[in-house]
Amino acid sequence: MKSANKSRWALHTKNPLRAAVIITVALCCIGCSTSPKQKGPNNSDTYWMYSPDSLSIHPLSRFTQREGKAGWRVVVHVEFKDGDDYACRGTGALDVSIYAKNGRLLATKPISLANAAGNYKLFDPVTRTYQIVFDGIPEESELVNVQATYTEPGSKLMRSNKHTVKNYK
Repeated sequence: MKSANKSRWALHTKNPLRAAVIITVALCCIGCSTSPKQKGPNNSDTYWMYSPDSLSIHPLSRFTQREGKAGWRVVVHVEFKDGDDYACRGTGALDVSIYAKNGRLLATKPISLANAAGNYKLFDPVTRTYQIVFDGIPEESELVNVQATYTEPGSKLMRSNKHTVKNYK
């Protein structure tokens, strides 16, 4: 009995590479088995479609300096996600507002995403976000808060959380 257990253990210790490969494959399979919560496409009267289900201000939003001009520029990245939590495009009305540190409204940009050319121009295919640029931000600005509101063609309203964009001068 002891020799049978000993030989089985000896088989595992003689080939450590085999044991390492088995453990690595097991860990990879466990890591790959999780998937996002699938909610699926939205029902639009006569057919199913993937349309925005959530709206957020992406962390890529940042302050930049304008060449040869005083003041700052803020580039806001707005991200839509569909029911399966994948980045997507919108086709409705988007309003992006930027607020000073004290809560004072600095600017609002109403944007129509219904126009294909305008939608294409604002959408960045690399980051899969819409880039909206605000010029003329006061030089003393240390941070701004940004919020977006989206109205779908079917009048469904979505609002992002306020996102703080810091100026790392």
